Amino acid sequence: MVSMPNGSAAMLYANSTGHIAFRSWPGRHDLKVSWSDVEVGLFTFKETASGKRDLTCRVFNVKLAAKDDAGRILKGCLLDVTLPNGTMVKLSSPAFLSRIPAGLITVSTFYKGVEVADPLEVNVSSNVDVSIPCRVHLLSVKLLDPDGNPFKNAWIRVSLDGNTLVNQSYPENGIALDGLLSGKCLITASFKGFVVAQSSFNLNSSRNVVLTANVSRLIVNTKDFLGLPMQGVRVNLTLSDGSTVSGFTDVNGSFKLDWLPVGNVNVVLDSGFEKKVLSLSLNKSLVESSHVFNFSWTTISVIIVVLLLVLIIVPPSRRLIAKAFPIEVSVEVRRDVAEAYIDFLSSRGLNVEEALRFENGMASILIGEGNILPRLETNINHSVFLVSDVSVIPPRKEIWVLVEASKPEDDVKNVSKLVKEYSGKTGLRAIGIIVCEKITDDLLKLLKELKDVEVFFTTRRI
Repeated sequence: MVSMPNGSAAMLYANSTGHIAFRSWPGRHDLKVSWSDVEVGLFTFKETASGKRDLTCRVFNVKLAAKDDAGRILKGCLLDVTLPNGTMVKLSSPAFLSRIPAGLITVSTFYKGVEVADPLEVNVSSNVDVSIPCRVHLLSVKLLDPDGNPFKNAWIRVSLDGNTLVNQSYPENGIALDGLLSGKCLITASFKGFVVAQSSFNLNSSRNVVLTANVSRLIVNTKDFLGLPMQGVRVNLTLSDGSTVSGFTDVNGSFKLDWLPVGNVNVVLDSGFEKKVLSLSLNKSLVESSHVFNFSWTTISVIIVVLLLVLIIVPPSRRLIAKAFPIEVSVEVRRDVAEAYIDFLSSRGLNVEEALRFENGMASILIGEGNILPRLETNINHSVFLVSDVSVIPPRKEIWVLVEASKPEDDVKNVSKLVKEYSGKTGLRAIGIIVCEKITDDLLKLLKELKDVEVFFTTRRI
């Protein structure tokens, strides 16, 4: 609106480039500039000749950005904005408003249909960049084992107000969630069907949650009454849900399991001579249980050695005591399997003179009398350590059977070591026999690498 020196007035509109041109008389000119029905400038000029004037109006640029409580831009947020002239517009955050007249604007912020910030008033008197803090949060979850390492093979579930956000196997780098509204959060970690960690809280700010799984390591140690470790003791565990875990003690007489859910477990230890039944409470990060057996292969061997010494030392009339400690190998299969063992031993020049007994469906190769060794099954790989020397008086014959061998490759090394050490210490001839499903070139290559040790292969098919 231009007021001329002669008292007249004219309403003029700027073109697309923001320019206005008009004719007038020398003298005072009063100009009032409006934008979107809002006054944005008042100007007075005394003109004496044609010329140009730049009118700097009070219109500004406004930036609006909704952010979560961690200060990150919140995508997918909607803004209801009321401009200084009363006009209402809906915008997506972040939003840029250009040429806004000076005055008051109000902003309401919505995310997922929920108003996540208090209504905001902005007095526009210059260019402004406004951050709108919203009640929207980040959540990170880490699940660790008692050693402080990421807990593998667990299942993690995260819910918010009853709605499931995550339900998956736990990733080693943890869980990271953003854009979460306030609500009741529940985190549950499971392992082998047991809940091992849980956290419940009101999510009203960004949080880092670290959970430690409530699990235990179990170590079962077995020794004989001489204090020597017992390898090959079978360990059967029954967990509180009825599931079972089984295995054998190692060369150190230990059976170890990593991470079992806490609770009571029933344990059965079977050495072949004795059984022990016990109950353990897994109530800390490491539970260790030690047990002593009265009989083992080592103790039997020691008894035999002692008796042999007694027989050598005591008069012949008292040597009959040795018959109380015989050795027997029982094969609970067909008669021809036991015969095959006899043929094999005889082929090695071991002077097998004992009789074959077949009674109640059980074939036995008898070396003396009694029954102190475990039964062999032809459907299971196993290894045999045999000692035989008829040159000593009385003749010494032993067979040690290691059932359910792990790998023929490992058995070759273990048995050959046992053969070499035994022969070196006692001076008696020792032979290792590896019983397996198939004899391969690789296994034969292993035998060729052995030096000064007698180890043979035979297959279970015989």
